[in-house]
Amino acid sequence: MKTYIPYSLILAAASAGMAFGAETAYTTPVGYVSLGDTTPGQPAVKANTDVYLSVPVLKSSEFTGAVSGVAGNVISITGAAFTAGQFSNPANPYYVVVESGTKSGLVAVVSANGTGDVTAMVQVGDSLTGVASGDRVTLRKAWTVGSFLGSSLPSSGVSLFTLPATGAPNPSAENIYDWDGTNWVDNVNTGAPADNDILYPGETLILRNASATPIASLVVSGEVLKANERIPLGAVSGPSDLAVSYFGAVGEPIGTSSLGSVVANGDSLLGFDNSAPGFNKAASVILDFDGTNWVDNVNTGAPDNGFLIGGGQGFILRRNSPAAAQVWSDQATYVPSL
Repeated sequence: MKTYIPYSLILAAASAGMAFGAETAYTTPVGYVSLGDTTPGQPAVKANTDVYLSVPVLKSSEFTGAVSGVAGNVISITGAAFTAGQFSNPANPYYVVVESGTKSGLVAVVSANGTGDVTAMVQVGDSLTGVASGDRVTLRKAWTVGSFLGSSLPSSGVSLFTLPATGAPNPSAENIYDWDGTNWVDNVNTGAPADNDILYPGETLILRNASATPIASLVVSGEVLKANERIPLGAVSGPSDLAVSYFGAVGEPIGTSSLGSVVANGDSLLGFDNSAPGFNKAASVILDFDGTNWVDNVNTGAPDNGFLIGGGQGFILRRNSPAAAQVWSDQATYVPSL
């Protein structure tokens, strides 16, 4: 059974400590998140404008089970009776999501599956080490370039940029997908449709509308993450920008996001105004970590630990000194109320 819960109510319930009742343990909250400019009366993306986005929800679970063992990248699942290959078709990719245990929140792509197991292609910087017998896993369709934003877009002039996992400050796009009215075409590598290229929760995306037609609405629907958010952060040898965002259906105060536990004094989080027109925008929000607080470096010069991240917004984490690879893991404040 699934319970539809608007995300505004999730946030209100979390802030009020509201319980959803005993039935909550058996239901999955689903709903929608509006992306881009969410100002009432405004289009999601103005003409000739960039907006910064991220994946806020998961697609529906098609299988839930318990881990019986892990060998290398192969997860065996208790009682599974799959058809070999049913979750590993490149034209219809799937995630395996670990939803309990020490690796709660790990999202990996299924690269193969047998009748009782899946092979997980884990993101760089993470591993299956620590996934244990009894941990809960789900299998669900992956978000792709073709499935994330729908087709209600201008027939030309719209592009989706992905950014390097780590790179120099102000990096260029790693991949550019151009919407031709039917498909998203890879403009960097193949020149061919690439609708099935996979997007990951936690990565920052830039949607560019270079047409004269505003994009009225961008709405993503799906299931709310009830596990931890878990985002690998790559190692850097010097000042670098990481295109990472908080994976959650609603905004999480940066001060309770656990980001402070994996960054260093002097690192910064950069945010961008999706309501402002234009391309290649400068950051409208810069929050500098001073070892304890996130300090507003644009407006007040004071701590702003209540600034909300997540909810489908895209950010840049700026590392200002060398750092080892780490994993940013956090349980959103609304999760215990679900």
